[in-house]
Amino acid sequence: MTYIAYLDEFGHIGPYVARTHPKHNDSPVFGLADIVLPLDEVRGFATWFFQRKCQLLEYEIAQSGEHPALWEKKGSSLYTARNISTYPELRKFTNRLFNKIAAIDGFVFYVGIEKTAPVASHNSNLLYRRILSEAIRRLDEFCAKDCTPTTNLRFGARRARPTRSADYRSVTHHVRRTPTSPHPDRTSVSVGRSPIPDPASC
Repeated sequence: MTYIAYLDEFGHIGPYVARTHPKHNDSPVFGLADIVLPLDEVRGFATWFFQRKCQLLEYEIAQSGEHPALWEKKGSSLYTARNISTYPELRKFTNRLFNKIAAIDGFVFYVGIEKTAPVASHNSNLLYRRILSEAIRRLDEFCAKDCTPTTNLRFGARRARPTRSADYRSVTHHVRRTPTSPHPDRTSVSVGRSPIPDPASC
């Protein structure tokens, strides 16, 4: 059994002081949110999600003039307090999304932290590696507890930056070889990144 774990960032990786600070005012948190899907369900889920995207955001896609498969909307722009309270379609879609993931034996989880380090000592690369390491360890524990000995985990990240690719290789190499990993013989962590399928090709 092979699972694909799609990782995406939330919050902001840079330092944070306060909303009123002239520079460091973006977000007090940073983390990674994951969608974990069985490999056999990935293509079908990509097609389903693409169709829902085209329905929910039809007007904005049409206004953009871009192909729907290439047009994107940031989650932070979509999931605002105003949008959630104003548009019942968004709430319905979100419930359908989580129900769909559960129905195909997938799951969602996140790892995040409130940033409290002073600006002078903030290290964005170290913060990312620590969050990524914790996310992979939790997935490792999931496989040790709930999966068969042949379970594989593969990690996907759309358009990952070069430094992020190095972080993936470094952290997954460590998790795969650490002697403290629970039931290490039951989990195989792939170092390679699996790109998110392009819905246009589905």
